[in-house]
Amino acid sequence: MNRGRLIRGIALAAIAVVAIALPYVVTSYYVILASLVLATALLASSVNMLAGDAGLFSLGHAGIAAAAGYGVAWASREGYDIGIQLAIAGGLTVLASVLYGLISMRTNGVFFLMVTLAAGMVCYGMAYRWSSVTGETTASPASGAHRSSRSTGSTTSSSWRSSSSSRSR
Repeated sequence: MNRGRLIRGIALAAIAVVAIALPYVVTSYYVILASLVLATALLASSVNMLAGDAGLFSLGHAGIAAAAGYGVAWASREGYDIGIQLAIAGGLTVLASVLYGLISMRTNGVFFLMVTLAAGMVCYGMAYRWSSVTGETTASPASGAHRSSRSTGSTTSSSWRSSSSSRSR
């Protein structure tokens, strides 16, 4: 085993020990912050792989991550445990990735850029307008800003405005 591989192995082991010990050593704020940093680093590394190694620049790349985020938020709102939430997030990520791949598989250059932009806008439109999943037309299910009727499953923005305006008086 050469020296470089040994140092890399020790560094990875040290990172794993820190990651495992982090929740027991620091407050929840730092755990959440570390989780956000890792998620952002993962998204950035996937963009780097597309742009750097493959030479493909994607403008709709965040739609894949958004699918997982909305899946977790929906499953959380419905009361599923963390294992089911992660399974739903993984499934939606694979589904979104397959759809992106099928749409953009035979394109390159500016055409790839425009196709991924269009796919990203479809994801944005679905997140913005699919009120039966998100709970409101402009709020994510985890934001707490939605007002839904559990008996009918429908939401109306007028009920949000009327309840908000009555509280402000």
